[in-house]
Amino acid sequence: MKKLLIIAASLIPFCAGAANAVVVPGSSDPWLAGMPAGSMASSGDVAPNESPVLASGLTLSAGQVLTFNVTGSVSHTPAPSGLTPDGGAFTSHSAGAQNGIANLTAPFDSLIGVFLDASQPDASSAPSALNFSTLGTSFLSLSPLLKQPFFIGDGLTGTGTGAVQISSFHQGQPVYSLVRWMLSVGSTTPARSM
Repeated sequence: MKKLLIIAASLIPFCAGAANAVVVPGSSDPWLAGMPAGSMASSGDVAPNESPVLASGLTLSAGQVLTFNVTGSVSHTPAPSGLTPDGGAFTSHSAGAQNGIANLTAPFDSLIGVFLDASQPDASSAPSALNFSTLGTSFLSLSPLLKQPFFIGDGLTGTGTGAVQISSFHQGQPVYSLVRWMLSVGSTTPARSM
């Protein structure tokens, strides 16, 4: 069974100034975002058990930007990993695109997000993948497509320091899902806000 993420993220719509706190389980599988109960993804993950957290309570429109204030960590063993939400070494999703959601190369154990619209993601093909090993994780702004998972990390250009990163979207009326990208297995530990 997968470990749970010990992370709390605040999503702050840039122009509204209001925050929305979300606790994200480390067992969340980005490739189950927006999928109905019983849907499957890699490593035997099944919706809704491993579905990502929906960041509800936000009214988003095309072009609006979000910032993130993220704290916490995740561990694959009983001992703390010491990894921040920025994660560790870069890795790609071994199964590639799934359920209409694009592949991703990002730091292992990092916090990622995905924008969706009201349609079920597998009703259309996946967009191209983002590769943060070439894009880098210290970007100032990013505009991912719908169904294109993207790196959030701690929401800053550096690990625990730097400028605030801005994420925006430019299509449709998206739903925002926060997910913790975690590919290994182990025993479960409880999630908690920090």
